[in-house]
Amino acid sequence: MTVKIWLIQSKMVERDSEPVLGIYDNKNLLPSSDPDSWSHLALILNDDQKWEIDKNLINELPKDKKVLLTVEMWDTSVLLKTIQGKYDENIRQLFSGILEKDREIYIRWNPEMEVPAGIYAWESIPNLYIESFNTFSGIINEISPSAKMVFSPAGYPGAIENYPGSELVSAASVTINSKSEENTSLYKEKDLTTQIYRKLHRLRFLDHPIFILGSENFNQNNSADPINEALGIIKNNREVIYSADNFRGDQVKTMPEESKLMIGFYDPNEKLVSDVAVSIEHLFFDFNQIETDEFQSMLRKVLQRDNNLIISVEPGMKNNAIDNENILQDILKGEYDNVIKKFYEGISSIDRKIYLRFAHEMEIPVDRYAWQKKDPIEYIKAFRYFMKFPGSEMDNIKRVWGPAGDRGSLEWWPGDDVVDYISISVYGLPDKNITDPEKQESFESIFNRKSRRMRFVNKPFFITEFGVKGDEDFQTKWLLNAAEILNKEPQIVGVCYFNMTDVPDAWGEIKPPEWSISENTFHQFIEKLER
Repeated sequence: MTVKIWLIQSKMVERDSEPVLGIYDNKNLLPSSDPDSWSHLALILNDDQKWEIDKNLINELPKDKKVLLTVEMWDTSVLLKTIQGKYDENIRQLFSGILEKDREIYIRWNPEMEVPAGIYAWESIPNLYIESFNTFSGIINEISPSAKMVFSPAGYPGAIENYPGSELVSAASVTINSKSEENTSLYKEKDLTTQIYRKLHRLRFLDHPIFILGSENFNQNNSADPINEALGIIKNNREVIYSADNFRGDQVKTMPEESKLMIGFYDPNEKLVSDVAVSIEHLFFDFNQIETDEFQSMLRKVLQRDNNLIISVEPGMKNNAIDNENILQDILKGEYDNVIKKFYEGISSIDRKIYLRFAHEMEIPVDRYAWQKKDPIEYIKAFRYFMKFPGSEMDNIKRVWGPAGDRGSLEWWPGDDVVDYISISVYGLPDKNITDPEKQESFESIFNRKSRRMRFVNKPFFITEFGVKGDEDFQTKWLLNAAEILNKEPQIVGVCYFNMTDVPDAWGEIKPPEWSISENTFHQFIEKLER
Protein backbone atom coordinates (compact mmCIF):
# COMPACT_ATOMS: atom_id res chain seq x y z
CA MET A 1 0.00 0.00 0.00
CA THR A 2 2.83 2.45 0.83
CA VAL A 3 4.35 2.30 -2.67
CA LYS A 4 0.93 2.84 -4.20
CA ILE A 5 0.31 5.92 -2.09
CA TRP A 6 3.69 7.57 -2.68
CA LEU A 7 3.34 7.32 -6.46
CA ILE A 8 -0.08 8.94 -6.65
CA GLN A 9 -0.18 12.33 -8.33
CA SER A 10 -2.62 14.98 -7.13
CA LYS A 11 -5.28 15.56 -9.78
CA MET A 12 -8.94 16.09 -10.47
CA VAL A 13 -10.61 13.58 -12.80
CA GLU A 14 -14.05 12.59 -13.95
CA ARG A 15 -15.18 9.47 -12.10
CA ASP A 16 -17.04 7.91 -15.03
CA SER A 17 -16.55 4.46 -13.58
CA GLU A 18 -18.74 5.40 -10.58
CA PRO A 19 -21.69 7.31 -12.04
CA VAL A 20 -24.77 8.25 -10.05
CA LEU A 21 -27.18 5.47 -11.05
CA GLY A 22 -29.99 6.21 -8.65
CA ILE A 23 -30.97 8.25 -5.61
CA TYR A 24 -33.05 7.24 -2.61
CA ASP A 25 -34.44 10.57 -1.46
CA ASN A 26 -37.58 9.83 0.49
CA LYS A 27 -37.94 13.38 1.84
CA ASN A 28 -36.88 15.26 -1.31
CA LEU A 29 -33.84 16.83 0.35
CA LEU A 30 -31.59 16.91 -2.73
CA PRO A 31 -31.75 19.65 -5.39
CA SER A 32 -32.39 16.92 -7.97
CA SER A 33 -33.15 13.21 -7.65
CA ASP A 34 -32.58 12.62 -11.37
CA PRO A 35 -29.30 10.63 -11.67
CA ASP A 36 -28.57 12.19 -15.06
CA SER A 37 -28.44 15.65 -13.53
CA TRP A 38 -25.35 14.76 -11.48
CA SER A 39 -21.71 14.75 -12.52
CA HIS A 40 -19.26 12.70 -10.43
CA LEU A 41 -15.68 13.96 -10.17
CA ALA A 42 -12.77 12.78 -8.05
CA LEU A 43 -10.05 14.87 -6.40
CA ILE A 44 -6.99 12.68 -5.81
CA LEU A 45 -4.59 14.26 -3.32
CA ASN A 46 -1.12 12.93 -2.53
CA ASP A 47 0.87 13.30 0.67
CA ASP A 48 3.34 15.96 -0.42
CA GLN A 49 3.57 19.44 1.06
CA LYS A 50 1.42 21.13 -1.58
CA TRP A 51 -1.51 19.90 -3.61
CA GLU A 52 -0.96 20.97 -7.23
CA ILE A 53 -4.25 20.89 -9.16
CA ASP A 54 -4.71 22.21 -12.69
CA LYS A 55 -6.62 25.49 -12.26
CA ASN A 56 -8.40 24.95 -15.59
CA LEU A 57 -9.98 21.77 -14.25
CA ILE A 58 -11.28 23.66 -11.26
CA ASN A 59 -12.61 26.50 -13.40
CA GLU A 60 -14.31 24.04 -15.75
CA LEU A 61 -16.40 22.29 -13.13
CA PRO A 62 -19.77 21.49 -14.73
CA LYS A 63 -22.22 24.36 -14.56
CA ASP A 64 -25.14 22.54 -16.15
CA LYS A 65 -25.09 19.70 -13.63
CA LYS A 66 -24.98 19.19 -9.90
CA VAL A 67 -21.54 18.09 -8.71
CA LEU A 68 -20.71 15.09 -6.56
CA LEU A 69 -17.02 15.38 -5.70
CA THR A 70 -15.12 12.45 -4.19
CA VAL A 71 -12.01 13.50 -2.26
CA GLU A 72 -9.33 10.84 -1.68
CA MET A 73 -6.33 11.80 0.46
CA TRP A 74 -3.60 9.26 -0.19
CA ASP A 75 -1.40 9.28 2.87
CA THR A 76 -0.59 6.39 5.19
CA SER A 77 -1.35 8.65 8.18
CA VAL A 78 -4.20 10.63 6.66
CA LEU A 79 -6.59 10.32 9.60
CA LEU A 80 -4.11 11.35 12.30
CA LYS A 81 -2.66 14.16 10.20
CA THR A 82 -6.14 15.51 9.47
CA ILE A 83 -7.04 15.46 13.17
CA GLN A 84 -3.72 17.13 14.07
CA GLY A 85 -4.43 19.96 11.63
CA LYS A 86 -1.49 19.25 9.33
CA TYR A 87 -3.68 19.60 6.23
CA ASP A 88 -5.65 22.66 7.35
CA GLU A 89 -3.77 25.18 5.20
CA ASN A 90 -3.83 22.95 2.11
CA ILE A 91 -7.55 22.30 2.53
CA ARG A 92 -8.33 26.02 2.84
CA GLN A 93 -6.22 27.03 -0.13
CA LEU A 94 -7.48 24.34 -2.48
CA PHE A 95 -11.15 24.33 -1.57
CA SER A 96 -11.46 28.11 -1.40
CA GLY A 97 -10.95 27.97 -5.17
CA ILE A 98 -13.21 24.99 -5.75
CA LEU A 99 -16.03 26.31 -3.58
CA GLU A 100 -15.84 29.95 -4.65
CA LYS A 101 -19.11 31.80 -5.21
CA ASP A 102 -20.84 29.45 -2.79
CA ARG A 103 -21.04 26.71 -5.37
CA GLU A 104 -23.29 23.88 -4.09
CA ILE A 105 -21.12 20.79 -4.27
CA TYR A 106 -21.67 17.48 -2.50
CA ILE A 107 -18.35 16.18 -1.17
CA ARG A 108 -17.54 12.53 -0.42
CA TRP A 109 -14.45 12.30 1.77
CA ASN A 110 -12.29 9.15 1.80
CA PRO A 111 -15.06 6.69 0.92
CA GLU A 112 -15.58 2.97 1.58
CA MET A 113 -14.01 3.35 5.01
CA GLU A 114 -15.85 0.39 6.57
CA VAL A 115 -14.58 -2.42 4.30
CA PRO A 116 -11.56 -4.35 5.70
CA ALA A 117 -9.96 -4.74 2.29
CA GLY A 118 -6.42 -3.44 2.88
CA ILE A 119 -6.76 -0.83 0.13
CA TYR A 120 -7.15 2.49 1.92
CA ALA A 121 -5.25 4.02 4.82
CA TRP A 122 -8.54 5.34 6.22
CA GLU A 123 -10.38 2.03 6.48
CA SER A 124 -11.49 0.06 9.56
CA ILE A 125 -10.66 2.72 12.20
CA PRO A 126 -14.12 4.10 13.09
CA ASN A 127 -13.15 6.44 15.93
CA LEU A 128 -10.31 8.08 14.01
CA TYR A 129 -12.35 8.24 10.83
CA ILE A 130 -15.23 10.03 12.54
CA GLU A 131 -12.98 12.60 14.20
CA SER A 132 -11.00 13.28 11.03
CA PHE A 133 -14.16 13.47 8.88
CA ASN A 134 -15.57 16.09 11.20
CA THR A 135 -12.27 18.02 11.20
CA PHE A 136 -12.24 18.13 7.39
CA SER A 137 -15.97 18.93 7.22
CA GLY A 138 -15.63 21.74 9.73
CA ILE A 139 -13.07 23.50 7.51
CA ILE A 140 -15.23 22.99 4.40
CA ASN A 141 -18.20 24.46 6.26
CA GLU A 142 -16.14 27.55 7.19
CA ILE A 143 -15.12 28.05 3.56
CA SER A 144 -18.59 27.54 2.11
CA PRO A 145 -21.69 26.77 4.18
CA SER A 146 -23.47 25.81 0.95
CA ALA A 147 -21.11 22.87 0.35
CA LYS A 148 -22.62 19.58 1.50
CA MET A 149 -20.76 16.65 3.06
CA VAL A 150 -21.64 13.10 2.03
CA PHE A 151 -21.09 10.13 4.34
CA SER A 152 -19.82 7.59 1.82
CA PRO A 153 -19.48 3.96 2.89
CA ALA A 154 -19.58 1.19 0.33
CA GLY A 155 -22.69 -0.08 2.11
CA TYR A 156 -20.85 -3.05 3.63
CA PRO A 157 -21.95 -4.50 7.00
CA GLY A 158 -20.91 -2.19 9.81
CA ALA A 159 -21.10 0.94 7.65
CA ILE A 160 -22.87 3.11 10.22
CA GLU A 161 -20.23 2.39 12.86
CA ASN A 162 -18.28 5.06 10.98
CA TYR A 163 -21.11 7.58 10.79
CA PRO A 164 -19.82 10.97 11.99
CA GLY A 165 -23.20 12.38 13.02
CA SER A 166 -25.89 14.51 11.40
CA GLU A 167 -24.44 17.92 12.28
CA LEU A 168 -22.16 18.12 9.24
CA VAL A 169 -23.58 15.37 7.00
CA SER A 170 -26.21 16.21 4.38
CA ALA A 171 -26.32 13.01 2.32
CA ALA A 172 -24.92 9.50 2.08
CA SER A 173 -23.83 7.17 -0.69
CA VAL A 174 -23.39 3.46 -1.38
CA THR A 175 -21.51 1.79 -4.22
CA ILE A 176 -22.66 -1.27 -6.18
CA ASN A 177 -19.93 -3.93 -6.46
CA SER A 178 -17.43 -1.55 -4.91
CA LYS A 179 -13.71 -2.00 -5.52
CA SER A 180 -12.99 -2.58 -1.85
CA GLU A 181 -15.63 -5.33 -1.52
CA GLU A 182 -14.02 -7.26 -4.35
CA ASN A 183 -11.15 -7.89 -1.91
CA THR A 184 -13.36 -9.53 0.71
CA SER A 185 -14.92 -12.98 0.85
CA LEU A 186 -17.79 -12.49 3.32
CA TYR A 187 -21.21 -10.92 2.82
CA LYS A 188 -21.63 -11.68 -0.87
CA GLU A 189 -25.23 -11.18 -1.98
CA LYS A 190 -27.00 -13.53 -4.38
CA ASP A 191 -28.07 -10.82 -6.84
CA LEU A 192 -27.82 -7.08 -7.50
CA THR A 193 -31.31 -6.28 -6.21
CA THR A 194 -30.52 -7.90 -2.87
CA GLN A 195 -27.14 -6.20 -2.69
CA ILE A 196 -28.62 -2.74 -3.27
CA TYR A 197 -31.53 -3.25 -0.89
CA ARG A 198 -29.18 -4.53 1.84
CA LYS A 199 -26.85 -1.56 1.38
CA LEU A 200 -29.74 0.88 1.72
CA HIS A 201 -31.13 -1.12 4.63
CA ARG A 202 -27.81 -0.79 6.47
CA LEU A 203 -28.16 2.98 6.33
CA ARG A 204 -31.80 3.10 7.44
CA PHE A 205 -30.94 4.90 10.67
CA LEU A 206 -29.62 7.89 8.74
CA ASP A 207 -32.14 10.56 7.87
CA HIS A 208 -30.41 11.54 4.61
CA PRO A 209 -30.85 11.04 0.87
CA ILE A 210 -28.59 8.30 -0.48
CA PHE A 211 -26.68 8.31 -3.78
CA ILE A 212 -26.44 4.88 -5.42
CA LEU A 213 -23.19 4.74 -7.37
CA GLY A 214 -21.94 2.32 -9.96
CA SER A 215 -18.44 0.90 -10.21
CA GLU A 216 -16.01 -0.68 -12.65
CA ASN A 217 -17.29 -4.05 -11.43
CA PHE A 218 -20.95 -3.25 -12.04
CA ASN A 219 -22.55 -4.37 -15.29
CA GLN A 220 -26.16 -3.32 -15.68
CA ASN A 221 -28.41 -6.08 -16.95
CA ASN A 222 -30.77 -4.35 -19.35
CA SER A 223 -33.47 -6.92 -18.67
CA ALA A 224 -33.67 -5.94 -15.01
CA ASP A 225 -33.79 -2.77 -12.95
CA PRO A 226 -32.16 -3.76 -9.64
CA ILE A 227 -32.22 -0.23 -8.20
CA ASN A 228 -35.96 0.24 -8.59
CA GLU A 229 -36.54 -3.33 -7.45
CA ALA A 230 -34.51 -2.61 -4.30
CA LEU A 231 -36.40 0.63 -3.69
CA GLY A 232 -39.61 -1.35 -4.13
CA ILE A 233 -38.63 -3.72 -1.31
CA ILE A 234 -38.14 -0.76 1.01
CA LYS A 235 -41.42 0.84 -0.08
CA ASN A 236 -43.34 -2.39 0.48
CA ASN A 237 -42.01 -2.67 4.03
CA ARG A 238 -42.20 0.97 5.03
CA GLU A 239 -45.10 0.56 7.45
CA VAL A 240 -43.14 -1.62 9.89
CA ILE A 241 -39.49 -2.05 8.95
CA TYR A 242 -38.91 1.54 7.88
CA SER A 243 -41.49 3.42 9.93
CA ALA A 244 -40.34 6.37 12.03
CA ASP A 245 -41.58 4.59 15.17
CA ASN A 246 -39.33 1.60 14.51
CA PHE A 247 -36.10 3.48 15.17
CA ARG A 248 -35.28 6.95 16.37
CA GLY A 249 -31.73 7.61 15.27
CA ASP A 250 -28.51 8.51 17.03
CA GLN A 251 -29.36 9.70 20.52
CA VAL A 252 -28.45 9.64 24.19
CA LYS A 253 -29.64 6.52 25.97
CA THR A 254 -32.27 6.73 28.67
CA MET A 255 -31.47 5.31 32.07
CA PRO A 256 -32.89 1.86 32.90
CA GLU A 257 -35.41 1.39 35.68
CA GLU A 258 -33.20 -1.07 37.57
CA SER A 259 -30.35 0.40 39.63
CA LYS A 260 -29.08 -2.77 41.28
CA LEU A 261 -27.07 -5.03 38.99
CA MET A 262 -28.59 -8.48 38.46
CA ILE A 263 -26.12 -11.38 38.61
CA GLY A 264 -26.84 -14.72 37.02
CA PHE A 265 -25.60 -17.90 35.39
CA TYR A 266 -26.23 -20.28 32.61
CA ASP A 267 -25.20 -23.23 34.75
CA PRO A 268 -26.84 -26.52 33.68
CA ASN A 269 -24.57 -28.48 36.03
CA GLU A 270 -25.83 -26.29 38.91
CA LYS A 271 -22.38 -25.52 40.30
CA LEU A 272 -23.02 -21.93 41.36
CA VAL A 273 -26.68 -21.09 40.77
CA SER A 274 -27.56 -21.58 44.44
CA ASP A 275 -25.11 -18.93 45.57
CA VAL A 276 -26.77 -16.14 47.55
CA ALA A 277 -25.49 -13.52 45.11
CA VAL A 278 -27.34 -15.11 42.18
CA SER A 279 -30.74 -13.67 41.35
CA ILE A 280 -31.32 -14.85 37.81
CA GLU A 281 -30.71 -17.96 35.68
CA HIS A 282 -30.46 -18.45 31.94
CA LEU A 283 -32.27 -21.27 30.15
CA PHE A 284 -32.23 -22.20 26.45
CA PHE A 285 -35.30 -23.85 24.88
CA ASP A 286 -35.63 -25.04 21.31
CA PHE A 287 -39.04 -25.74 19.82
CA ASN A 288 -38.63 -29.48 20.37
CA GLN A 289 -38.15 -28.99 24.14
CA ILE A 290 -41.26 -26.83 24.22
CA GLU A 291 -43.33 -29.30 22.24
CA THR A 292 -42.32 -32.25 24.46
CA ASP A 293 -42.78 -30.31 27.72
CA GLU A 294 -39.13 -30.76 28.63
CA PHE A 295 -38.96 -27.01 29.19
CA GLN A 296 -41.43 -27.24 32.06
CA SER A 297 -39.13 -29.41 34.19
CA MET A 298 -36.25 -27.04 33.46
CA LEU A 299 -38.36 -24.10 34.60
CA ARG A 300 -39.37 -25.80 37.82
CA LYS A 301 -35.76 -26.20 38.96
CA VAL A 302 -35.11 -22.49 38.61
CA LEU A 303 -38.35 -21.49 40.29
CA GLN A 304 -37.56 -23.74 43.25
CA ARG A 305 -34.49 -21.57 43.81
CA ASP A 306 -36.72 -18.47 43.62
CA ASN A 307 -34.62 -16.94 40.86
CA ASN A 308 -35.73 -14.78 37.96
CA LEU A 309 -35.34 -16.08 34.42
CA ILE A 310 -33.60 -15.33 31.16
CA ILE A 311 -35.20 -17.54 28.53
CA SER A 312 -33.58 -17.84 25.13
CA VAL A 313 -35.99 -19.42 22.66
CA GLU A 314 -34.15 -21.07 19.77
CA PRO A 315 -36.52 -21.73 16.86
CA GLY A 316 -35.85 -25.23 15.61
CA MET A 317 -36.79 -28.81 16.43
CA LYS A 318 -33.60 -30.81 16.94
CA ASN A 319 -31.60 -29.28 19.75
CA ASN A 320 -30.20 -26.45 17.61
CA ALA A 321 -29.32 -28.63 14.61
CA ILE A 322 -29.95 -26.78 11.37
CA ASP A 323 -32.87 -28.95 10.38
CA ASN A 324 -34.98 -26.20 8.82
CA GLU A 325 -33.29 -23.48 6.81
CA ASN A 326 -36.69 -21.86 6.30
CA ILE A 327 -37.56 -21.70 9.99
CA LEU A 328 -38.27 -17.94 9.98
CA GLN A 329 -40.49 -18.19 6.90
CA ASP A 330 -42.36 -21.11 8.43
CA ILE A 331 -42.92 -19.18 11.66
CA LEU A 332 -44.46 -16.33 9.65
CA LYS A 333 -46.69 -18.84 7.83
CA GLY A 334 -48.07 -19.95 11.20
CA GLU A 335 -46.61 -23.46 11.01
CA TYR A 336 -45.25 -23.21 14.56
CA ASP A 337 -48.17 -21.38 16.14
CA ASN A 338 -49.01 -24.39 18.29
CA VAL A 339 -45.48 -24.46 19.75
CA ILE A 340 -45.38 -20.72 20.39
CA LYS A 341 -48.82 -20.83 21.98
CA LYS A 342 -47.75 -23.72 24.21
CA PHE A 343 -44.67 -21.78 25.28
CA TYR A 344 -46.60 -18.69 26.35
CA GLU A 345 -49.21 -20.81 28.10
CA GLY A 346 -46.40 -22.62 29.91
CA ILE A 347 -44.92 -19.43 31.36
CA SER A 348 -48.21 -17.60 31.96
CA SER A 349 -48.47 -18.64 35.62
CA ILE A 350 -44.88 -17.73 36.53
CA ASP A 351 -44.76 -14.78 38.91
CA ARG A 352 -41.03 -14.16 38.52
CA LYS A 353 -39.57 -11.64 36.09
CA ILE A 354 -38.75 -13.19 32.70
CA TYR A 355 -36.25 -11.71 30.26
CA LEU A 356 -37.31 -13.25 26.97
CA ARG A 357 -34.78 -13.54 24.14
CA PHE A 358 -35.60 -14.95 20.70
CA ALA A 359 -33.34 -16.21 17.87
CA HIS A 360 -30.10 -14.71 19.19
CA GLU A 361 -26.78 -13.99 17.41
CA MET A 362 -28.61 -13.73 14.11
CA GLU A 363 -25.99 -11.52 12.47
CA ILE A 364 -22.96 -13.84 12.61
CA PRO A 365 -22.22 -15.20 9.09
CA VAL A 366 -21.84 -18.84 10.16
CA ASP A 367 -24.07 -21.92 10.12
CA ARG A 368 -24.47 -22.55 13.83
CA TYR A 369 -28.18 -21.68 13.93
CA ALA A 370 -30.87 -22.01 11.28
CA TRP A 371 -31.89 -18.36 11.68
CA GLN A 372 -28.42 -16.90 11.07
CA LYS A 373 -27.43 -15.06 7.87
CA LYS A 374 -31.07 -14.58 6.87
CA ASP A 375 -32.68 -11.65 5.15
CA PRO A 376 -33.05 -8.98 7.87
CA ILE A 377 -36.64 -8.17 6.91
CA GLU A 378 -37.55 -11.83 7.29
CA TYR A 379 -35.83 -11.98 10.68
CA ILE A 380 -37.43 -8.75 11.89
CA LYS A 381 -40.90 -9.92 10.96
CA ALA A 382 -40.37 -13.30 12.69
CA PHE A 383 -39.02 -11.63 15.84
CA ARG A 384 -42.02 -9.30 15.96
CA TYR A 385 -44.37 -12.20 15.26
CA PHE A 386 -43.00 -14.11 18.24
CA MET A 387 -42.88 -11.16 20.64
CA LYS A 388 -46.39 -9.94 19.74
CA PHE A 389 -47.98 -13.40 19.63
CA PRO A 390 -51.43 -13.61 21.29
CA GLY A 391 -50.92 -14.38 24.97
CA SER A 392 -47.50 -12.71 25.18
CA GLU A 393 -48.86 -9.61 26.92
CA MET A 394 -47.61 -10.26 30.47
CA ASP A 395 -46.39 -7.57 32.84
CA ASN A 396 -43.51 -9.73 34.09
CA ILE A 397 -42.01 -10.28 30.61
CA LYS A 398 -39.21 -8.05 29.37
CA ARG A 399 -38.32 -8.52 25.70
CA VAL A 400 -34.66 -8.93 24.83
CA TRP A 401 -33.08 -8.55 21.41
CA GLY A 402 -29.85 -10.54 21.43
CA PRO A 403 -27.29 -10.01 18.68
CA ALA A 404 -23.74 -11.10 19.38
CA GLY A 405 -22.82 -7.44 18.87
CA ASP A 406 -20.80 -8.19 15.76
CA ARG A 407 -20.35 -6.09 12.63
CA GLY A 408 -23.64 -4.91 11.16
CA SER A 409 -25.85 -6.05 14.06
CA LEU A 410 -28.37 -3.26 13.60
CA GLU A 411 -29.48 -4.61 10.23
CA TRP A 412 -31.60 -6.99 12.30
CA TRP A 413 -32.96 -4.39 14.76
CA PRO A 414 -36.64 -5.41 15.10
CA GLY A 415 -38.11 -2.14 16.35
CA ASP A 416 -38.43 0.04 19.40
CA ASP A 417 -41.83 -1.33 20.37
CA VAL A 418 -40.72 -4.97 20.73
CA VAL A 419 -37.42 -4.49 22.57
CA ASP A 420 -36.90 -3.59 26.23
CA TYR A 421 -33.24 -4.63 26.50
CA ILE A 422 -30.33 -5.30 24.19
CA SER A 423 -28.23 -8.36 24.92
CA ILE A 424 -24.72 -8.64 23.51
CA SER A 425 -22.31 -11.53 24.01
CA VAL A 426 -19.00 -10.72 25.69
CA TYR A 427 -16.58 -13.64 25.45
CA GLY A 428 -12.86 -13.11 25.92
CA LEU A 429 -11.90 -15.39 23.05
CA PRO A 430 -11.84 -13.25 19.86
CA ASP A 431 -10.97 -16.12 17.52
CA LYS A 432 -11.52 -19.83 18.00
CA ASN A 433 -8.04 -20.61 16.68
CA ILE A 434 -6.38 -18.75 19.54
CA THR A 435 -5.15 -21.14 22.23
CA ASP A 436 -3.20 -18.71 24.42
CA PRO A 437 -5.58 -17.28 27.08
CA GLU A 438 -3.41 -14.19 27.40
CA LYS A 439 -4.41 -13.17 23.88
CA GLN A 440 -8.04 -12.86 24.86
CA GLU A 441 -9.63 -9.42 24.78
CA SER A 442 -10.69 -7.70 27.96
CA PHE A 443 -14.34 -7.29 28.91
CA GLU A 444 -13.83 -3.54 28.61
CA SER A 445 -12.49 -3.68 25.05
CA ILE A 446 -15.24 -5.99 23.81
CA PHE A 447 -18.05 -4.11 25.51
CA ASN A 448 -16.87 -0.72 24.27
CA ARG A 449 -16.72 -1.94 20.68
CA LYS A 450 -20.03 -3.79 20.71
CA SER A 451 -21.99 -1.20 22.68
CA ARG A 452 -20.85 1.52 20.29
CA ARG A 453 -22.44 -0.44 17.47
CA MET A 454 -25.76 0.00 19.28
CA ARG A 455 -25.59 3.78 19.56
CA PHE A 456 -28.57 4.26 17.23
CA VAL A 457 -31.02 2.41 19.49
CA ASN A 458 -32.12 3.74 22.82
CA LYS A 459 -32.18 0.68 25.07
CA PRO A 460 -30.24 -0.50 28.15
CA PHE A 461 -28.04 -3.60 28.06
CA PHE A 462 -28.41 -6.99 29.69
CA ILE A 463 -25.27 -9.06 29.09
CA THR A 464 -27.02 -12.44 28.96
CA GLU A 465 -23.85 -14.29 27.92
CA PHE A 466 -20.26 -13.65 28.91
CA GLY A 467 -17.23 -15.74 29.78
CA VAL A 468 -13.48 -16.19 29.73
CA LYS A 469 -11.24 -19.24 29.41
CA GLY A 470 -7.87 -19.91 31.05
CA ASP A 471 -6.46 -20.77 34.43
CA GLU A 472 -8.11 -19.49 37.58
CA ASP A 473 -5.75 -16.55 38.06
CA PHE A 474 -6.35 -15.30 34.54
CA GLN A 475 -10.12 -15.75 34.76
CA THR A 476 -10.14 -13.85 38.05
CA LYS A 477 -8.09 -11.01 36.59
CA TRP A 478 -10.40 -10.80 33.55
CA LEU A 479 -13.53 -10.78 35.69
CA LEU A 480 -12.16 -8.08 38.00
CA ASN A 481 -11.71 -5.89 34.94
CA ALA A 482 -15.30 -6.70 33.99
CA ALA A 483 -16.47 -5.64 37.46
CA GLU A 484 -14.74 -2.27 37.06
CA ILE A 485 -16.64 -1.63 33.84
CA LEU A 486 -19.94 -2.80 35.32
CA ASN A 487 -19.47 -0.40 38.24
CA LYS A 488 -19.30 2.62 35.95
CA GLU A 489 -21.79 1.57 33.24
CA PRO A 490 -25.32 2.12 34.61
CA GLN A 491 -26.73 1.22 31.19
CA ILE A 492 -25.88 -2.43 31.98
CA VAL A 493 -28.70 -3.79 34.14
CA GLY A 494 -27.43 -7.33 34.51
CA VAL A 495 -24.86 -9.97 33.57
CA CYS A 496 -25.22 -13.71 33.22
CA TYR A 497 -22.11 -15.88 33.12
CA PHE A 498 -21.91 -18.92 30.81
CA ASN A 499 -20.64 -21.45 33.35
CA MET A 500 -20.00 -24.41 31.09
CA THR A 501 -17.95 -25.68 28.17
CA ASP A 502 -19.26 -24.29 24.91
CA VAL A 503 -21.21 -26.57 22.58
CA PRO A 504 -18.65 -28.88 20.86
CA ASP A 505 -20.52 -29.00 17.54
CA ALA A 506 -19.91 -25.29 17.03
CA TRP A 507 -16.12 -25.71 17.14
CA GLY A 508 -15.63 -28.61 14.76
CA GLU A 509 -12.27 -30.33 15.28
CA ILE A 510 -11.07 -27.61 17.66
CA LYS A 511 -11.55 -28.24 21.36
CA PRO A 512 -14.38 -26.00 22.57
CA PRO A 513 -13.47 -23.40 25.21
CA GLU A 514 -14.16 -24.14 28.85
CA TRP A 515 -15.73 -21.02 30.36
CA SER A 516 -16.53 -22.43 33.83
CA ILE A 517 -15.20 -20.53 36.85
CA SER A 518 -14.53 -21.54 40.44
CA GLU A 519 -16.53 -20.42 43.45
CA ASN A 520 -13.49 -18.45 44.65
CA THR A 521 -13.24 -16.53 41.34
CA PHE A 522 -16.96 -15.78 41.39
CA HIS A 523 -16.80 -14.40 44.93
CA GLN A 524 -13.87 -12.15 44.09
CA PHE A 525 -15.88 -10.83 41.16
CA ILE A 526 -18.92 -10.21 43.38
CA GLU A 527 -16.84 -8.44 46.03
CA LYS A 528 -15.51 -6.05 43.38
CA LEU A 529 -18.98 -5.01 42.29
CA GLU A 530 -20.38 -1.84 43.83
CA ARG A 531 -23.92 -2.11 42.48
